[in-house]
Amino acid sequence: MKIIGKNSLSRYINWGITFIFFLFFIHLIYFFLGYTICYYNNTSDGKLMTNTFSTGIKLYTGIQENTFSIKYPFINLNFFSGVFSSRLFFEGLIGFAGFAFYFYCLKKIFGALSSENIFSLNLLKWTRLFLGFNIILGLIYTFFFGEVKLTEVTRIISHLMPFLFVFFITLFAYAFFKKGYGLQSENELTI
Repeated sequence: MKIIGKNSLSRYINWGITFIFFLFFIHLIYFFLGYTICYYNNTSDGKLMTNTFSTGIKLYTGIQENTFSIKYPFINLNFFSGVFSSRLFFEGLIGFAGFAFYFYCLKKIFGALSSENIFSLNLLKWTRLFLGFNIILGLIYTFFFGEVKLTEVTRIISHLMPFLFVFFITLFAYAFFKKGYGLQSENELTI
């Protein structure tokens, strides 16, 4: 079986990544919808679907906090829960949206690798976008989710390590794709 091109391994990887992208995208929509319904249930007298989107007041570190819980529909399995705060809302939104876009970029890259014309401007564009987004997501993960201070160098490095690893591998692949695109364009001009 070929690695790249039509009917290749990259095509099957593209299908798997597309599935993962849709999972994150559906979770993003469900999180946004669920948080909105929980916020409505918490701030108004009317209650919507309280079995799935519940709210309450709990004692955390000696302080009573307004809490919410979003469950998967039709099953009693917790999806997302916490204390109402704008930080938690943005953590969920950025987390689900970030990884949805992360896998969308990968989907576009592997989609281009499984086409007939492998080295294309489309492949270069999505690889370059993936490179930039990988660094941005790594920084957001480190400083927003990880709550790392600039003075904690070892924690910064340990949080950024997986993102930097993927970044450098993708940078190597980008250089390979760019060289392949140049050779392919040169070959098409000589024919």
